[in-house]
Amino acid sequence: MKPLTPDPGALIHAAEACDWTRLAQLDLQLQHYLAQPDVTRERALLLALREAYREAAAICSAHSAQLAREMALLASSREGQQAYALFSEPELL
Repeated sequence: MKPLTPDPGALIHAAEACDWTRLAQLDLQLQHYLAQPDVTRERALLLALREAYREAAAICSAHSAQLAREMALLASSREGQQAYALFSEPELL
């Protein structure tokens, strides 16, 4: 039985939509596709899949970096709020 042929556009779309579940499914589908020794693969499809995979990885990396910045900002904000609360307590002054 021939495995499903992965869709390069679906990889990019899932990454842009932050659909991590779908992206994981597509990644698994791609792994199964590439693991089949008897599949005749078109060079153009393989090149498109490679480029789509790189683009999806770059999108995920950018999202990860954005989340890291937001988490750092939240942590900094929380620390500032705690310091303000500590030094604004009248009984502590």
